[in-house]
Amino acid sequence: IAAFFTNLKPVGKSATKNSPISWGMMNQLLKNPDYGRRKSMAGEIDMPQMKEDCLQIQDELSNVVEEEGEEEGVKNCEMGTAPLGNMRASKLEREFDYVVPMCKFRGMDFFVGDFPEKEIWKQPLLLKNGLRDKPTLIGNMMMPRGNLAAYLQMPDWFDDWDNIPEEKDDDPPDVKAFKRFFTGDEDYQRRRAKIIPMVVKAPYVVKIIAPDPSEMTMHTGRHPMSIKKVNKVVDPATGNTTAAAVMEFGVDFYTSAAIGRIINIVMPHLGSI
Repeated sequence: IAAFFTNLKPVGKSATKNSPISWGMMNQLLKNPDYGRRKSMAGEIDMPQMKEDCLQIQDELSNVVEEEGEEEGVKNCEMGTAPLGNMRASKLEREFDYVVPMCKFRGMDFFVGDFPEKEIWKQPLLLKNGLRDKPTLIGNMMMPRGNLAAYLQMPDWFDDWDNIPEEKDDDPPDVKAFKRFFTGDEDYQRRRAKIIPMVVKAPYVVKIIAPDPSEMTMHTGRHPMSIKKVNKVVDPATGNTTAAAVMEFGVDFYTSAAIGRIINIVMPHLGSI
């Protein structure tokens, strides 16, 4: 795989069938009436892991009690004191409500190298792993030591940049917004492309420097963003699509010295985030 990149060496790849969204953020989406694609699914809670987490909390609370004195410590730490020794269930099933994502999460790659790659969409790695089989959005975070790339499948109604469906009166608000985003010019797209960063699990040193989970514009003076739209490739002999359309957002996180210092703190802990 390393041969596919001029200067990058993959160190890990993960993929999931589900959206990589936290339940905290999903609860916010569920409160918004603009997101009408709602479903319920049966989920499982890993009880042994839950028990292990609870026991760890109990140990931490016991230490607090010892340090603060029994009366003061118990008053501050009344939660987590239920006996868990009789827990025998291996899993707990329950129903989860969720908003069906417009763009399905397909996977994520982290590559390290001497300098970041600017246009991930060109790499044969994507073709080999099927990421050009369907129209794909690529989020390419270019950092001092490589790239963090996320891949999302475009909505089913999108085929190519030359035939984007027109906006309809009965389109849901989020579909209307997406169509306007696709057809807008680069300035329009730069002003509206936003992310909500959220650290779900990480070491303490990362959590204290993590931004608040609120909307952030992807394109700023400190971290400019380039946008590349690529049409699908069609075999003239067969008429079959050999590579689907792509839209890549390349965000420059390696030019700013201040951002570079933050990334240098985070890099050693990437495996735990």
